[in-house]
Amino acid sequence: MKDKKKKNRFITVFYLIVIFSTLAVIIILAFRGSVENKVVLKPQEMDIQGLYGMDILKKDILNIEIVDELPPIKERSNGFAGNNLCKGEFVLEDDSKCKLFINSGIPIFVRLTCKDDVLYINTKDSVETQNLYQSICNWKFQDN
Repeated sequence: MKDKKKKNRFITVFYLIVIFSTLAVIIILAFRGSVENKVVLKPQEMDIQGLYGMDILKKDILNIEIVDELPPIKERSNGFAGNNLCKGEFVLEDDSKCKLFINSGIPIFVRLTCKDDVLYINTKDSVETQNLYQSICNWKFQDN
């Protein structure tokens, strides 16, 4: 009888540890996903810092534009989506792929067409997104 109680207590503790560990991971990912990505312009590359961040070489950026709307998104393939935030790789309705670093509730986006990717980026407000667009354009087209 003692062994059975010991075994049941062990199983209960094990399941509680698994449940609390899983909840902790979910909470950490949700928090990290809600933090806005930061764009850092270095001499020869643009560094998107944060969850699903990446580096893009200046020479790989083919086009920079500001757009009012996103194309329709079909699904998330490798990323985070929640509370109007989308970060990572997504598939569009036309089955093309893109990378998003956006708050979909804020209406303008910087679209970067690169050698290997299409990216959409915005910030927490439209004016800041326009400033980001201007900064990226100035950085891209400055003489080095």
